[in-house]
Amino acid sequence: MKIRIALLSILFLIPILMTLLPLPNDIATAQTLNKQPIYSEYSYIQPHLVQNSTHYIYVTTWGNYSFFKAMPYICKYTYRDGKLMASFSTFWINTYTILAPLNPTVLTANNTHFQVSVDAYKLTTKMATLMQTWDFSRRDKPKISILLTKTDKWNLGDFNIFWVVAGFQYFKWNETYSETCNRQMFKWKRDIRVEMGETTNPTDWSEWLVVDWSDEGTSDVSIGQFSIFGYSLAVVKVDFGVNDGKVDPSLIGQSTVSTATSYKCCCCFNRC
Repeated sequence: MKIRIALLSILFLIPILMTLLPLPNDIATAQTLNKQPIYSEYSYIQPHLVQNSTHYIYVTTWGNYSFFKAMPYICKYTYRDGKLMASFSTFWINTYTILAPLNPTVLTANNTHFQVSVDAYKLTTKMATLMQTWDFSRRDKPKISILLTKTDKWNLGDFNIFWVVAGFQYFKWNETYSETCNRQMFKWKRDIRVEMGETTNPTDWSEWLVVDWSDEGTSDVSIGQFSIFGYSLAVVKVDFGVNDGKVDPSLIGQSTVSTATSYKCCCCFNRC
């Protein structure tokens, strides 16, 4: 039993560690954008997919969404100026026992849609499949759809899908005050969105991350250090409804200044 638990720990830990590694240099030279400044308030660009040996990268009006090919169910998000907004974003399943992600499969990867499935295993038994579908074709913000399909082996009772986003260190409490994520995980409140930024005073934020699930409805939000098998990150964690197997959230950045929304580069996860 101890060996099985250790193996499951490794399965969960490797994807998180991999997403925190710097991206290879060939991403920066994959494909360049039109150099004209484009502002989300006035203009729209056609989304398109850039691929290299390690990543799928969606270049959109809202920024770049990158999926590591070895673990394509984990997303990194950078803003239009190349600023890293979310070091990783992923969805998984809460049950009374640990489920391990196995067999990730990219089903669709074209200029407007990305779809990936990953199987959820209890030890050696497949319990369910969790599918992410990202719609980049909209003039509105990109849309994510998450669908859980159980197998006939499912015997885990109630479940809920949860969303973990690691981004900035502060989340907006009200218009003038923010709270740090670098603290013990605590349940904040039920809400439909969370905004994350770099400083304690939200009025100073020029760029910030919006974690939004308003189409889904109110859900439980927890903030703080999220520990998983000994590894800890400052995150926002959203727990969707019990036994709700389909959710529809979104992940975007916002800015108060137009210069922050001009494109400097295509596919870097650091400023160019």
